[in-house]
Amino acid sequence: MLDPPSQALLERLYENQICTPRDLNRCRKQVQRLTRDLPAFDSVWIDALLQARILTPFQARLLDSTPPGQIVVGPCLLLDRLGGGQRGETFLAQHKSSRQICVLKIVAPRDGYSVEEFSAFESVIARIADISHPCLVGPQVCDRLGDRIVVVSRHIAGPHLAELLVRRGRFPADIVWEIGRQLLDGLATLHANSQMHGDIRTHNVRLAQSGVSVLVDAGVRPVVERDLTIHSAAAPERFDGIAPELIGTGRSHAPTTDFYALGCLLWQLLAGRPPFPGGDPLAKIAAHQTSTVADVREWAPDTPPKLAEAIAQLTDPDPTKRPQSAAEAIDVWGKPSRMARSKVSRFVAGFRGPARATREGRAATTVGRWAPMFVLVFLLSGLATFLSDQGARNAMLAMVNDLAPSLNQLEDNKNSKSPPEAKADPQETPTARPKYLELPAAQNGIIVLNAPGPYSIRPISAVGPLVIRGTAGTPSEIVIDSAPLKISAESIRLENVRLRNIAPETGHAPAGSLVLLQTDRLDVNRCEFHTHALDSLPSETITPAARLSIKPIALAWRNLGTSAGGMIRLRDTQFVGVGTALHMASAPQSLQAKNCLRLGGGTMFVLNSPPPAGSLLTVQLNSVTCRESGPLWNWRFSDKNRRPGKVQINATNCVFHAADQQTALFEFLGDDVRNDWSELVSLNGVDTIIRPQTRLVTWLNRQTAQLTPLADEMLYVEGVFAVPYTFRGNLTNRPADSELDEIKASISRRSEELPGYHVR
Repeated sequence: MLDPPSQALLERLYENQICTPRDLNRCRKQVQRLTRDLPAFDSVWIDALLQARILTPFQARLLDSTPPGQIVVGPCLLLDRLGGGQRGETFLAQHKSSRQICVLKIVAPRDGYSVEEFSAFESVIARIADISHPCLVGPQVCDRLGDRIVVVSRHIAGPHLAELLVRRGRFPADIVWEIGRQLLDGLATLHANSQMHGDIRTHNVRLAQSGVSVLVDAGVRPVVERDLTIHSAAAPERFDGIAPELIGTGRSHAPTTDFYALGCLLWQLLAGRPPFPGGDPLAKIAAHQTSTVADVREWAPDTPPKLAEAIAQLTDPDPTKRPQSAAEAIDVWGKPSRMARSKVSRFVAGFRGPARATREGRAATTVGRWAPMFVLVFLLSGLATFLSDQGARNAMLAMVNDLAPSLNQLEDNKNSKSPPEAKADPQETPTARPKYLELPAAQNGIIVLNAPGPYSIRPISAVGPLVIRGTAGTPSEIVIDSAPLKISAESIRLENVRLRNIAPETGHAPAGSLVLLQTDRLDVNRCEFHTHALDSLPSETITPAARLSIKPIALAWRNLGTSAGGMIRLRDTQFVGVGTALHMASAPQSLQAKNCLRLGGGTMFVLNSPPPAGSLLTVQLNSVTCRESGPLWNWRFSDKNRRPGKVQINATNCVFHAADQQTALFEFLGDDVRNDWSELVSLNGVDTIIRPQTRLVTWLNRQTAQLTPLADEMLYVEGVFAVPYTFRGNLTNRPADSELDEIKASISRRSEELPGYHVR
C-alpha cells in the first residue's frame, strides 16, 4: 500500500493551488519506483512532483525544508528566486487566479516599516501608471507585508545583459548602438513623466526575443536607497554606473545620472568589462569620482568612432557636458528602427544554440564572440592580460607576449587560421570520428554522468551552485578537442571526472585549456586531467620559455569578481602531461590542494596577476607530489612599478621533484628582475622533500626568454629537506608508481607515513 503525502503537505499543495488530486495520482507510479518497498515520505512525493514539472526546483526546496518556507505571498505563488541582497529579495511569481507571471520584490526598509517609503513607492507607481512603452517596466502594485513592502511588476521573458556577457563576451557594435537607441527612447518617456530610473546596469536590462531591450525596476532604487550607502552585502556591480555627482553630495538622481549609467553600460557591452572593474565597491566608487572613463576603443579597437564618441559624451564626469535631456541624446543616437530591432532579435536567438565560430573577413563592427568572452572572464575583477605585438606596451593594458599566452589565446587559438569550432571539411568521412555521449542537462544544479563516457562538451552556465559528478571508481571521461569545456556558475564542483585532450588523435590544433571556469568557489575532487601523453614531450626537452606556451593547460580559473569569491580546493586529483595544472587569472582568497599528483614537465600553479598590495595569499598544500615537473609556482609581473601583495605557501608532507636542475620551485616572469622579489613569496614546509641540487627561485625574462638563477639564500624557506629518495616505479600513468618508496637519508619527520601523494 502506497503511503499518501502527509496531511500538512496536502493542505499546502491544495490550498495554494500548486497541484490537484489528479496531479498527485499521476505521480503515484513514479513514487512507487522511487520508494520500492520503503515508506513514501513527503520528500519522495515532492521529488516526484518535481520530476513531473508540477513543482519548480525552488518550490521543491521550500516544501522540503524544515520548517517549510513561505511559498505564497498575498495572491502570488512563488516560482523561483531571481536574486536578493541586504535590503530584500526578488522572486518570479504567478498570480493564483489569473495565472499571470510577474516579478515580486520584497523590500525590507532600513529601519522597519516606513510610511514615507511606502508612500514613495505609491508615487512612483502613480507617475508611471499611464506609461506604455515596450522598453520600460516599473512597479505596478505595492502592498505591506508585516514590516516589509511588496512590489509587483511585469515579467519580461528573456535573458539580462549580464548573463549574455558571461555566455558570449563582447557585443557587436551595431547591436550596442541599437540597444542604446532603444533605452534612450524608453528613458525619454520615463523622464517626461518626472521619473528617473536610478539603477541602469546589466542586470536590469533584459533582451526580449522580439529584439526589444527592456529597462526593468524603473524608479525602485531611488526609493529603496535615497542616499548612497556602502555595505559588505552590496554587489560591486551595483556601482558600475554610479555618477560622480551622486557620491558624497546628497544629490538626487537626475536625467544626467541616468545617462552616465547608460554610457557605462554600453561601454561594458563593447569592452566585455565595466569601465572600472573590481570586487571592492569602495574602489569602484573612488574610481568613478576621481577618474574619467577611458575611450572604449582602448579596449575594443573596432568600435566605430561615432559610437565611441557618443558613449564618451554620456560618461563625461562633468554632468553639464552630458546631454541634458533624452531628446538631446536621441539627436545623436537616433530613434530605434524596426530593421535594427530584427537584427537584435536574431542576435538574441543565437543564444539559444551553441555559439558559432566567427568567419574570417567579417565586418569590423561585428565582433567575434569567443575571444571577447575571455575579455570578460579576465577583466571582471580588474586585472587584464592581452596578447599584443612583441615589445609593445599600453598604459591601460598589461601585455603578455608569446612566452606567456593570455587566456584570450587559450580560448580561441588565434595562431590557427581555422576557428577551434570550425566545421569539419566536407570531404571527411562522417564516420571517421567516434561517437560521443552528450553531456546531460543539470537537474537541481547537478549534472550526473551515469556512464564511463566519453562525453562531448558544450558550454555550461548556471545561476547558483553547479555540480558535475561522474561515476564512482572509474571516472567518467570528457574529451576535449580543439575547444575547451566552458563552465560558469557561482560555485562549481567537479567529482569523479576525467578530462582528456584528444587533439593529437584528431589532428586538430589543441584547445587553450581543458576547462575554462568562471566561478567564486571551485572544488575539484577525485578528478583527472590529461593534457598530453607522458612520452609525447619529454620533460628534459622543454625549455622554460617553451613551457609557458604549451597547450592545453588543465584548469583555467577566473572568479566572478564578487566579495565572496576566490576559493579553490583540489583533492585526490591528478594532472598528467606538460600543460600547466592550474592557471589563475588573479589571486584567489584561498588555495588548497590535498593528496594531488602532478606528472610531467608542466607548471603546477600559474598566477597571472599578483595579489593586491598589502594582502597575503596563503596556499595550503598537503600530500602533493610533483614528479618530473616544471616549477611549483609561476608568478607573472606586468607592471614593475606596482607593489604587489605576498604569497605564503605552507607545504606539509609534499614531494617536489623537478624535471631538471634548471627548473626551480618558484619562477618569476617579467622584464627586469625586481629588487623586492625575495619579500614576495615564502615556503613553510613540514616533512616536505625536494631532490638534491634543486634550485629554489629563478627569473624568466619575458622579452629575451633568458632564465636567471636568483640567490636562493634570500628566499625564506623553512622545513624543506633536499634528500635522495625513490619512487615505487617509473614515470607512468599509474598513480601508484609515483608513490614514494624510500627516503635514502635520515631526517626528523613528524609523520610515520611517507610524504607525497597516496592512492586512496
